[in-house]
Amino acid sequence: HPVYNVGGPATTIEEAVEAVRKYLPDAKIEYSNEPSPFAGKEAGLPWLVSSARAKEDFGFACMPLEEAILIHINDARLEAGMEPLNG
Repeated sequence: HPVYNVGGPATTIEEAVEAVRKYLPDAKIEYSNEPSPFAGKEAGLPWLVSSARAKEDFGFACMPLEEAILIHINDARLEAGMEPLNG
């Protein structure tokens, strides 16, 4: 196949916040409990994207949430002139 559309397991805001808190326990994080206007299939987001074909064809696997969060945190820290965190 020339193109693979891959996705990881659906993650809640609470799970993402927990992952951020692992690295930044004192971070001020605010979010609303209001339903997202982008939630659900009717919004056109690819909730049912599967990585099965990519895994079968070449062993692809999405990285764990905490690892991905750390990469984003460190990208932001480096951009701000700060030292990256160690996982």
